[in-house]
Amino acid sequence: SIYSLAITDAVEAFGADRDLPVERLFLVSTILETDGDSSYSFNLPQPLQEAITKEISDLSPSIAWVATNEEVINNPDIGLQPGDYVLNVGDTLQTNDEQVSLYVTINIGGTVERQTVYTLAYSDDGAWKIESEEIVFDAQEGN
Repeated sequence: SIYSLAITDAVEAFGADRDLPVERLFLVSTILETDGDSSYSFNLPQPLQEAITKEISDLSPSIAWVATNEEVINNPDIGLQPGDYVLNVGDTLQTNDEQVSLYVTINIGGTVERQTVYTLAYSDDGAWKIESEEIVFDAQEGN
């Protein structure tokens, strides 16, 4: 649910801001994270990928998992179009006893267009909710 909420919000907000509806959605299954001076990566397990796909199925008629951005960007057979979003998500990091954070990066045509950091909290009604979001990079804004 944490990944699904962040992915849905990122895609919907970006699409609305840029007036660019998503046509195809490519989700990168390799999660990269930096913790202090060290970096690590891992692949989201297949059952988690399937659960996320099910929860976000309304976002696009075409959702595919890929191992890396390059698998899509450097593949001429795919023929990336402006409505093709390639998303990287970060590992969930516990910020305190009740909150976690993660980032979602949206790539269009091989270029990073936006990165948003989400903080989510487990609510009293037993569901995860977005507490805050911060756009840390937006190519259109030049930051």
